[in-house]
This record gives sequence, C-alpha cells and structure tokens, in this order.
Amino acid sequence: MISKSELAQKKRDAIKLFMVNGYDQKEISKCIGISETTISKWSKKYGWREKAEDDIRNQGGLSALMNRFFLYVKRKSPDKVESFKQLWNAFLKESETPLNNQ
Repeated sequence: MISKSELAQKKRDAIKLFMVNGYDQKEISKCIGISETTISKWSKKYGWREKAEDDIRNQGGLSALMNRFFLYVKRKSPDKVESFKQLWNAFLKESETPLNNQ
C-alpha cells in the first residue's frame, strides 16, 4: 500500500508526463506503476485533456501542439526523429515562418 504523499506525487508525475511530455495513458501507467484504469480515472476527474487543449491554445497553438507531437515521435519512432527534424526545418524555411525550432 502506498502512502497519501506517495500517491499525490504519482498524480503530479502523471499529469506532468501527460501535459509536458505528451504521454498517453498506457505510457504513463508503465512509467509510474499505476494501473491504466486509475490513470484514466485521474485524467477524467482532473480534466487533463481540457487542460492540455487550453495550454495549446494559450501557449502558441500550433507550435505547442507541434512540440508535443515531436516528443511523441521521439518516443514512438526514435529512428524517424532526424528525418522529422529535416522536414520541419525545410517547412519553416520554405514558409518563412518565424517560429523557434528546438
């Protein structure tokens, strides 16, 4: 049995993995050792999806969403990261879009 403080920390870790790193519920479950069902309940109870959508709207819309997608690609298909970066840079250059690229 885990303590209340440990559970609270796992909740903080879970929301960070979702909001900052763009992890899905299955990935979060594996990372913090909490069942996928519990992660799903937390997500619904605390409105993670709505918070993420608000963050995307408030932090630059498409660029925030693109950053989350890049992190997703990095986790799911690390072999495609370099080609993804090249495509993104080519897009920025051709469109002359003044976005910072990480």
